[in-house]
Amino acid sequence: MDNNIPTPQAQQHADIVRRLGELGFALPGTITERTKSCGKPRCRCHDDVDQRHGPYIQWTRTLDAKTVTRQLTRDQLDRYQPWFDNNRQLRELTDQLHNVSLDTITALELWGTASSTRSADRKFDLRADQFESTQRSVDAREHPSRAGHHGSNA
Repeated sequence: MDNNIPTPQAQQHADIVRRLGELGFALPGTITERTKSCGKPRCRCHDDVDQRHGPYIQWTRTLDAKTVTRQLTRDQLDRYQPWFDNNRQLRELTDQLHNVSLDTITALELWGTASSTRSADRKFDLRADQFESTQRSVDAREHPSRAGHHGSNA
């Protein structure tokens, strides 16, 4: 790490990096338990909410800008719950790393308080997919040979 980094931020950074290194597998998404009514008109599930079928465990996530849902068994949820927990911790650690980085640049550049830098950054924060889309269009302008190339051998 750069020797100019203030000691508190360097220590916070080292702690975050250590904790990131301790994480195991991480699965993104949301776990939902649902009960459902069936299509049989005389089934008990239509008369009483407590008599619905299930619970069914669903894992929902976004993959390539599409929502993907998988049914999980109770055993699968029990087996992979630590991976879902790790993803939540990964997001928390990433947020902490962002904040430490903002504190550090604010201190190094004498920009005032980090909280004012963070609130200004939130106003102009680009979502990652918007940035990637912008970056792809910039790459295409700067490197016309890359435009529209999707790995074909032609």
